[in-house]
Order: sequence, then structure tokens, then C-alpha cells
Amino acid sequence: MFGTQESLDRRQKILLTIAWASTMAPLAAFFFFSWQTYGLRKEVASSRQEVANSRAELMKTESAVDVLEARKQELEREIAVKQEDLARYRDLAGIRLRFYRESDRSLVQGVAKELQLTSELGTSPLIDSKPSALAYGSEVSEADQVAIAIAFVKAGFPLRTIGRAQRVSDAKLIQVIASKPAEQRCGLLTVAAIQAGKTCGEQRP
Repeated sequence: MFGTQESLDRRQKILLTIAWASTMAPLAAFFFFSWQTYGLRKEVASSRQEVANSRAELMKTESAVDVLEARKQELEREIAVKQEDLARYRDLAGIRLRFYRESDRSLVQGVAKELQLTSELGTSPLIDSKPSALAYGSEVSEADQVAIAIAFVKAGFPLRTIGRAQRVSDAKLIQVIASKPAEQRCGLLTVAAIQAGKTCGEQRP
């Protein structure tokens, strides 16, 4: 009888254990998945905040780009107006370019077109010599000397020296000439050197 009672007690404990486990297992699973869901929600919220921050930064960048683009267009308009004013001044001043070799026509006329100047072909006993100098008349302003010299250098002209014309009476003429002394004592002028006021390229050793 005692054996039977002990057997019933064991069975009852087993059943209670099974019942407890059956009850706790879903609860454990519920808490586990609830915790995972909470973690995922935090990640989603963090990702959404990052996206919002990125959008805000993008909007700031786009706004800055718009401001810079507007400023660029404004500067381009100002430059265009100044170039038109300068072209009118040069036209009224009568400044023009003269070259002496037919082979230099394309380069000189390209510079003349850019600066809205007139150009002409002249004659010279040094017509077969390759030009490397600009000689300007007495009424050509320093600003024009610099602007024209820079335009020639940018166009690929091997400019070595810039100086006052000695034998031409036309005070408003800029000549594209050959210069043996320049070939001997001056190197090629650069845009930076011209802007710094140099009239002879860095001397050769």
C-alpha cells in the first residue's frame, strides 16, 4: 500500500513538473521574443534617426551648393559686364595687335578675339624669325599690357619679354616680334611671373 502511495506521489510530482514546464516555456519564449522585439525597435528608431540626420545634412549641403552656384552665376555676370566695359574701352582707345608672320595669324587672331581687339599683318626684315616678345606703344596701359601678355601665354605663345617699342610711332600698337636679345637672356614668362610684374622670363644660367 505504501509502495502504491509513493508511486502515486512520484507520478503527481512528475505531472506537476510537466504542468509547470508547460506553463513556463511559453512565458520564457514570450519574454525572449519581447526582448528581441524591443532591441529591434531600438535599432529601427536609431536607423530612422540616422536617416533623418542624413537628410538634414543633405539639405544643408544642397542649400550650400545652391548658394555657391548663385554666387558663381553672379560673378560670371559681373565678369561679363567688366569684359564688355573693357572691350568698349579698348575699342575707343584704338589698341590693336600687329604680327609679322602669316604662320602666327591663327594664334594672334585667337588672342585678339578673346580680348576683342583688332589685329593686322605687318612687314618686317625679321619675318622669318620666330617671335618671342611683345612691344607696346606709349599709350598702352599697364593693365592692358598684363592682360594681353597673359592671354598670349595661355594661348601657347613662347613669350620671353615684354617691353616698350623703340622705333614705332604708333602709341596704341602692340607688336608681336622676334627679339634676339630676349632669346639670349630671358626664359619663358609664366602667368604668375607676368602677374608679379616680371617683363623678362627667368634668366638662363
